[in-house]
Amino acid sequence: MWSLDRRVAASAFVVGALALAIPIAVSDAPVPEVAGDPIALARELAALANRGAGATWMVTYEFTRITATRGRLRDTIVVAHVAATKQHASLEVDQGLGSLVVTAGHRTYSCTVPLDEPQCLERATTDRTSRPGAVYGGAVVSGRYDIASAPTQQIAGLEARCFSLRLRAGRPVPGVGFAALQCSSTDGVPLRSVVQGPRATDSRVALTVRRVVGRAELMPVLSQYGLERLAPAR
Repeated sequence: MWSLDRRVAASAFVVGALALAIPIAVSDAPVPEVAGDPIALARELAALANRGAGATWMVTYEFTRITATRGRLRDTIVVAHVAATKQHASLEVDQGLGSLVVTAGHRTYSCTVPLDEPQCLERATTDRTSRPGAVYGGAVVSGRYDIASAPTQQIAGLEARCFSLRLRAGRPVPGVGFAALQCSSTDGVPLRSVVQGPRATDSRVALTVRRVVGRAELMPVLSQYGLERLAPAR
């Protein structure tokens, strides 16, 4: 659940849903599977999202956007998440569609490349829950979304556990939309996401997955925007 899915954790919906989601989001432990039980499915999805938020990985995705008028846009997107250590804060990198968003601890950089000169805006990182599974948990427990198990898939050489969500009532949650399919590896790496929004349906499917992400892997992305200083020292 990252990039667009990653930033769903910043939604204001978290404030109202978090209290409902606490029993779902607090544990990453496996839960007994009950066929069709929405709470059990929500807990499993939340646990996978939280697991991914605590891991280090880099994924290259094939991205497709289909608009309401059947227009189609394709691109390759790179998303990386480096877990925090005692030496450095967590680092999140999301590049694609001609832009880059980097969250390095308490600072966030939003960059574009107009003509030949990159431009970045720096701001304080928006407060958000460190448990992104709370968003999915709250969406289901509050009754706003239905959830169902979707068939397991093989994506980028990994087995992906998949879930479908559909809006029942109220306004759609950013990053979940009117309907969504979310697929993750057993350790929480987001492998596939399909989100139906009001104007377009966005889809991303993992092409490659890296488990070791350091300076060498991040420099080709960050250096394009003059943000080499944010790469880990080694």
